[in-house]
Amino acid sequence: DVDEFNYVKADAIATTVGAWVRAGTLTTQTAITVTGMTWTRPLGCIGLEIEGCGGGGGSGGVDGIAGRAGASGGGGSGFSGKTTILDVTSVVSAVATIGAGGLAGAAAGGNGGNGGQTNITIGANTYIWTGGTGSLGFVANLANTSIADGGVGGTGTLVSGHSVHGSIGVSTAADAAATGGNGGSSNWGTGGQGAHVVTATHAGGNAGVGFGSGAGGSANGGSATDIAGAAGAPGRLLFTEHYKG
Repeated sequence: DVDEFNYVKADAIATTVGAWVRAGTLTTQTAITVTGMTWTRPLGCIGLEIEGCGGGGGSGGVDGIAGRAGASGGGGSGFSGKTTILDVTSVVSAVATIGAGGLAGAAAGGNGGNGGQTNITIGANTYIWTGGTGSLGFVANLANTSIADGGVGGTGTLVSGHSVHGSIGVSTAADAAATGGNGGSSNWGTGGQGAHVVTATHAGGNAGVGFGSGAGGSANGGSATDIAGAAGAPGRLLFTEHYKG
């Protein structure tokens, strides 16, 4: 595909949308990381690229019971993606919603929270980056070997991109090692690493890093201590504003 923004519009942009001519790239960038902030079109801006991500999912907590290993999966990443708007000359401003990172699951097997949705309306279109889901908490069961599913990655509306599911947490019914799943990574952040523990020890997973990544799962190798999960990373928007040469 041709990168439209190696081009700028010809003089007749008011009547000929999308008529681009080869020229040097003239751009500025604006980042928004707080919900409720406003993007205001800079003077002379004619085209726009928007990159964004939803919030990453949190990871579940792990119920502690002596002699029983357990682990939670990682949280899913928020959707990461980009859209191109060829003509924003009629736009004055737009208010952004930024998805929060999913909350850590409570100790004793609480579920990880879902990441929040990032969105913005430009003209008649609303562009959406949904958050990743949190992983389920692990409640000790003395009878069963356990594979704990990770959270599901987010989806996008009118944006092209991807998301990454959290990986599984693995443990056995015995007092043994356990490994939490890794969180899903985004374009702007690395998923939190899942905890790995040996017999009779425990550890919490790591929070999602940067923007849009999921949290790593917690693990318990047969300790009687309940372990909380970890939080996902918040979303973000980045506006690349393009000008006529």
